[in-house]
Amino acid sequence: MKNPRLIATAISTQQTLVKRAHVRRESQDREDRSANELGTSVVAMHATLECTTDAIVITDEENRVTQLNQKFTKLWGNVALLADSPTVFDL
Repeated sequence: MKNPRLIATAISTQQTLVKRAHVRRESQDREDRSANELGTSVVAMHATLECTTDAIVITDEENRVTQLNQKFTKLWGNVALLADSPTVFDL
């Protein structure tokens, strides 16, 4: 005769594994959507940066240059070659 306790444990374990797989799949789906949204935002920001008529330099919190648009490069030259991480004060 089969042990009912063993069968219940096996069923419970299987249900737990199925739930964990579902949670992992949902988590991966959310991560994929977030990555796609971030990529779309970056593309839109870059397109906006290049479409403006102004010369723009973007810096981080420590005033390091993180991005320049083409108008800035045409006006001031390729200042990105000044240093590995030039600050806005190096321009």
